[in-house]
Amino acid sequence: LTVPNGVSFAENFIERNRARNWLTQRMSSDLRASVEAVSRKRWIMALGRVVQGKGIERLLEMWSQLPTSLKESWRLMIVGPVDSTFFKHALEPLLFFGEDVPFSPIFAGQTAHPELWHFAADAFVSLSEQEGMPLAVCEALGAGLPVLISDIEGHRMIMPFATKIQGDADSLERFLRELGSATPYERINDWLHRDAFRRQFGIAGMVSKYKAVYHAAEGVIASAVRSLALVFLPLLLLSSSSIAHAQQSLTLDVERPEYLQSESYAEEFEIFVLPGETRLLTLRNDGFCGLLPKIVGATEAPKLKLQWYRGLSIPVRNPSYEGAKTGNYIDALIPVNGAIDCAPVAGAKVEWLFADLTIDEDSRPGETTFTIESAMHPSENDEPLPTQIRRWRFHLRVLPYRMSEPWALPLSAEFTPWFASLAHFGKSTEQEGPLTRAYVNSMVQHRVLPLKAWIKHPFKKQEEQLSGSFLLSRDPQPGMSYGETVVSELPRWASVDLPRIDSKEPDERLRYWSRWQEFLNGSAEDSKEAQLQKRMASKPFVYLWDEPTQEDLLSLSEAAESLRLGAPSVAALVTIYPWQSLLDSIQIFAPLLQVLEREGPPVLGPSNELWAYVSCMSHGCGNDRSSGEPDFVIERNASYIRVWPWIAEQHDLSRVLYYSVNNIWRKAKTTNVWEDVWDFSGNGDGTLYYPGRPGEHGLTAHVPVPSLRLKYWRQASFDAEYFLLAKKHHPNCFESVKEKFDLVVSATHWSRNSTDYDLARDELAACLLDAAESSGLVQP
Repeated sequence: LTVPNGVSFAENFIERNRARNWLTQRMSSDLRASVEAVSRKRWIMALGRVVQGKGIERLLEMWSQLPTSLKESWRLMIVGPVDSTFFKHALEPLLFFGEDVPFSPIFAGQTAHPELWHFAADAFVSLSEQEGMPLAVCEALGAGLPVLISDIEGHRMIMPFATKIQGDADSLERFLRELGSATPYERINDWLHRDAFRRQFGIAGMVSKYKAVYHAAEGVIASAVRSLALVFLPLLLLSSSSIAHAQQSLTLDVERPEYLQSESYAEEFEIFVLPGETRLLTLRNDGFCGLLPKIVGATEAPKLKLQWYRGLSIPVRNPSYEGAKTGNYIDALIPVNGAIDCAPVAGAKVEWLFADLTIDEDSRPGETTFTIESAMHPSENDEPLPTQIRRWRFHLRVLPYRMSEPWALPLSAEFTPWFASLAHFGKSTEQEGPLTRAYVNSMVQHRVLPLKAWIKHPFKKQEEQLSGSFLLSRDPQPGMSYGETVVSELPRWASVDLPRIDSKEPDERLRYWSRWQEFLNGSAEDSKEAQLQKRMASKPFVYLWDEPTQEDLLSLSEAAESLRLGAPSVAALVTIYPWQSLLDSIQIFAPLLQVLEREGPPVLGPSNELWAYVSCMSHGCGNDRSSGEPDFVIERNASYIRVWPWIAEQHDLSRVLYYSVNNIWRKAKTTNVWEDVWDFSGNGDGTLYYPGRPGEHGLTAHVPVPSLRLKYWRQASFDAEYFLLAKKHHPNCFESVKEKFDLVVSATHWSRNSTDYDLARDELAACLLDAAESSGLVQP
């Protein structure tokens, strides 16, 4: 019985000319010139290693025998790494000379983006003499390409979807002539018609086949199939990766546990860090409990701190997007101190532990070595296993740079205290104040800035608008005021947001904003009020309008004008593209990425900022069709969050706007948010925290429970700091790293391999170390 490997297909269609443009931007100048010269021709492509046995010689012979009329309208593109010896002795004699030179095939070499070639081409050919699972052919078929294939065993499974070679040149000629009437614009229909093929041969289809085999098998066969599944499907079976029994295994790879592979784990680590940075450790804990691992044997150590968490599974019953796997995902992180209980849940063996390794911001630059040691022992309720000491050795290099203020790439997201109070207490109470403060503090620790975190909307009542004695630092009481719960926890550089008024009455809007300007300009006698006024007067802003439609533009302009007249020092944030007509009235624009890319780079004024808005549009907002843009739903691997600094660099974004961190909690009276985080057709969409309540999950107090996704954002924001520093101190190296990894083509086409982002960040750190040594900041 054979179950073929699943193919990773592109999530969305790319128009041919756009794919070609993206490709040429990433080519060497010589190759770019050759490709641009045939950009208006049709391309038939062979993609794969150019070596003996791939049928390239046969293809060149067939191509040479085609009528001139076909070679004038088509070009043969051969994409993939070329074996130089094979090329010289087998292919070079077959290349065209004399009059046929203009029709010679183009050897494009190795590519980091094969999916772009599939969308850039008009047809695909594979004349391999032998294949196992023909991944390149399947990828071409999934992209909607017509395909011509050789009649070999490895191609048999896809024969119904492709054209089989019947002879030599005649087969290629008939194939190309049949495509003569097709236009590039029909490709979208071909891509849509291949939806069933992508489901059958994709990762999800492979998982279904394995599950069918697994459930039908018994005894030894079941064990063997499970082992195979764990080897070939570490990403999607939602069980643990296959590593040795009864162990503790550690990794610094920033990736979901469900997607980790055995090679992710190591015994020794070399890491670069910035002062104040926090790195996430993931520990696969197979059958051990007791005292948590701790730092030992540090030499000349900076101030290091370990905070451990226990990962809890969150059930996913509905897929956030087509192809997403349902089941349990590790997402909630319960803070633990001291020890892990030695009575695991019945039937549970593998537990996931996570640790924040924080380097104090005052740490001096330099190298240190330390060990994280675990003396945990087997569970009392498990099979008896020998106690063992586990050690992981760390070689840490603290870089001689300071992170920026403001942060290089913050995330702004709505936090609603009322939703938090509802989820924790079932109603609003005086405890809402300290609870809000705890959440805002946690958000800032994860490099998220809260929006709309007001317990009480000020100046709503007529008497409050007119009152000269209104004290914002005291209302509704000191412990629940905006100043105590939010402003006190924000970084000093962070601008604060003001609550908007939704009235359509111009005079009421103007009075409201005038009252705010009066407050911001005031000189209160009360010391706390005076401090709050001074703090809030630094670049305040308001989230004025969310996703205005074309019909809303007139009302938006009126609202912006009321703000400008009443409170000229307050900036307006709107989730809209920066149209030229809006640049004077709106200061902060946060369009969706798809809109930003469709409309192109905006021309901004000196007082304008460009953010990006993340919403359910990324995974489909109910239509189950993912756009391919990054998002925060639970089923995604970490790359969907780690990619943000690279996208921000490409589009010159100063911030990312995410609509909420606790949106599902509004349903707390009817929904157990620990059991169901389905919202806006996505699991965890708009919810990056869980309500930690005493008596649940081993907690003894009301605390914020962060998600893994929040930790991944924090690392993405730290990555942006490396960007900023490398651009400043070693710009040539920064550009070289960008070119080498080429992680982002567009908002929908970027690397889904989370490890790529760790590797690229480490190379940026090496750039910074090189710059520091060259400048004398540190000794080589």
